[in-house]
This record gives sequence, structure tokens and C-alpha cells, in this order.
Amino acid sequence: MQAAHPGLEQRLMSRSSSNRKADTRFVIWSFFLAVLIHLLAMGAVTARFGAQSFYSENEQARIAWSLASGHGFSSPWPNTPFLPTAQQPPLYPWLLAAIFRLFGLYTLASFWATATINATLSGLTATLIYRAGVKHFDRCTALLATAGWLSLAIMVRFWESVLSALLVVLALLLLPENDNDQPSLFRWLALGTLTGVAMLSNTSLAAVFIPFLAWLWFRERQAGRASTGKMFAALGVCFLILLPWTVRNYVVFHRLIPVRDNLGLELWVGNHEGVTWICDYGNQFPADHPEEYNRFGEIAFFEARGKVAVDFIWSHPGEFVHLFVQRVVYFWTAPPENSNYMTPVWALVAVLSMVGAVLAIKKKRKYAVPWLLALSLFPLVYYVAHPLAIYRHPIEPLILLTASYTLSVGLRAYFRAHPRGLPWLSQIFENTITSDDQPGDPLLNANNQAR
Repeated sequence: MQAAHPGLEQRLMSRSSSNRKADTRFVIWSFFLAVLIHLLAMGAVTARFGAQSFYSENEQARIAWSLASGHGFSSPWPNTPFLPTAQQPPLYPWLLAAIFRLFGLYTLASFWATATINATLSGLTATLIYRAGVKHFDRCTALLATAGWLSLAIMVRFWESVLSALLVVLALLLLPENDNDQPSLFRWLALGTLTGVAMLSNTSLAAVFIPFLAWLWFRERQAGRASTGKMFAALGVCFLILLPWTVRNYVVFHRLIPVRDNLGLELWVGNHEGVTWICDYGNQFPADHPEEYNRFGEIAFFEARGKVAVDFIWSHPGEFVHLFVQRVVYFWTAPPENSNYMTPVWALVAVLSMVGAVLAIKKKRKYAVPWLLALSLFPLVYYVAHPLAIYRHPIEPLILLTASYTLSVGLRAYFRAHPRGLPWLSQIFENTITSDDQPGDPLLNANNQAR
């Protein structure tokens, strides 16, 4: 073997070293490019609509204004009293309140401080998407998914969704990739910490992180390794993170509210008389019509709206099913805000993501289960209540990675069938499309022949 290919091992090591250097350069450039694109997009929208457009109809910004003004965590909508609220999870309003105190209430300086933080979070997410793609799939998938994320950086978002997306990708990096990857107690605790922080950022992420923990526990049990203690330790960390906010809610509302209390309202927005599409805010949504909210108080008002929604669902099952299907289609195909021209693109991305999830199950088997769980469970609450394109953003890294995996598999199949076809494309992906079973790779072919 050594006589036939004396330089093969050196060539393989050289390629590996070259790939690592290319990975580092790409990750660095991805970070700065994502930050730059995000800030330029913010600047373009601000020049057209003004910074105040980001603060309007933004409950998190309104609560942050109340906090920075000394009124506490209260008043999620204009013309509502400064009474305690649990309408939003607390993490992002706290962050905005700190910015408001440093740079002023609803000022241009506060806007750019928030935009810079969001852009930085988007840049970090780009780098982590690449790392997650390399870890769980291959470098081609990582490259394509990161490029997809960079294209999303132009879509301006002023909510917690950018932070939530970062937390989801961090969790992906903590999950094991194969049987040899045994998570330590530190990784269990880190995943428990992320679970608590994620729920304080976006409560819907419980449908992602709790299944992650449950799958990890089940996987360790199947392998015959003790994991129950680690599972309880992770859940204990999560519980401790949520405890102060839960206690606060119990003290001010005299009932158990782990994070937020607005489920009844959100359910009503999509399910009441007169709804013909995915949702209808009607004439009783507090942002525009706060009279009933002010009269009944937050808890009673939300419960009343929830009862109306439940009654509607039970008495109009056919209409609910119709709305449910509409929401499923909308969740997966709706383009980011102010980009309706991208509807066909997102429809294609959704199809590629679903195919990629199936392909991942075939290749990774049980190690693809967390991906399938997240893509299946996270949207359920929005199918029942109502979706907006921004609600999908926390799992868009998963969507892009699974869609990119479909493209990566297709490219590998193409190069197998046409090893000399499209030389320019082959050269671009020469060091990117790598797989243990790829016969189109000349180094792997040489290695197989030597054996």
C-alpha cells in the first residue's frame, strides 16, 4: 500500500489542514458579513420609514419603555395601565430596557444599539450554523446553510427571534453526533441552562429544548449509560433559572404562571367568529382597542378571550380544520417580512427541508430524531393559534441545514454520475463535498485502490 501511494497520507493530511484553515476563514468572514448585511438593511429601512417604525406595535419595546421609565414590567400596549404583566417573556424586554436607560427612550441611539446587538447575534448564529453543519452533516451542507442564513440577514427583525435562533443552534452543537460522542455532565448542564434561558426568551422553544433533553436521556438509557441523574441535574438548572420569574408572577397574579399568560389571547386571534384567514385581530385586540383589557384586567381578559376561542373551535370544527391547514401552509411558505416576492423560494426551501429531514433519518437514524422533533413540534402551537413569518425564525437554522443537506446529497449524486461534468462547479466544491462513501473524490478513490 505504501509503495503504491507513498504520498497519499501526506496528501490527505494536507487536505485536512487546508480544510480547517478554510473553515476558519469562512467562519470569520460569515460573521462580519452577516453583521454588515444586517446593519445595512436596518439603515435602509430606517431611512425609508424612520426608527420609530420599529417601536410601533412592539409589545417587548413597550414593556421595556415601562421598565426604563420606572413603572416596572407592565403596560404591553399603549393606553393601558401601568399594572404588572406577563404578556411577554422577560429576557428581551430586560435587554431593551437596559439599552433605553443607557441611550434614551425610543431614541435613534437606542435603535442603533439594539440593531448592533441583533446584528452581532445574527453574525454569531451564522458561524454556529456552519459549525453545526460540519458536525452533524458535511461541509457542503454547512456552506450552503450559512449562505442561506446570510441571505436572511437582509430581513430586518426587531424582536427576540434572532436571540432565540442563536440559542437553538447552540443546543444543536451540544447534541451528540454519533455513538462515540458521549455527553459529559457539563454538556447536560449547559443544555439545561440553555433550556431555561430559551424559555425566558421565547416560551415556544420549550417544544424544542424539552424534546432535546428527553431524546438525550432516552439515547443514553438505550446505550446502557446512567443518565437519569444528569437529566434531573439539567432540569434542575432549568427550574432554577425559571424560578425567580415564576415566583414574581405568583406574587403579582396569585396563580402559577411559569413564564407568560397570553395563550388565551393568541388562541382567540386565530379562532373566533369572522376569521377567514390565518388570523384576525378584530376590534378587541388591546393594541388598538384596550378598553376591555383595561376594564377586566390582564388575567380575566386573556381567560375570556381563550374561552371564546375554545368554544369556537368546538362549535366550528370544519372551519377550524380549514384554518389549521391554512396556517400549516403559511408557516412553511410565508416569506420574511416585506418580501412577498420570496414566497416561491420559501416554498422550495420548505420542501427541501422536509426531504432533508427524511434523508437525515436514513443516514443518521436516531441522531436525526432531535431535528425531526424540533421541526415537527415547534410549529404546533402556531398551527392551532396563529402564525407570522417572524415566529418561524427561531428554527430557520434547522430548516436551512436540512434543506442544504438535500442539496448536498444531490450534488454528491451528480458528481458520482458526472465526475468530469461542469468543471467550474466541481472545482468550487472540490474541498467542500466530502463524504466517507463518495467515490467521486480522487483521493478516496486512490485510497480504495491502494487497499
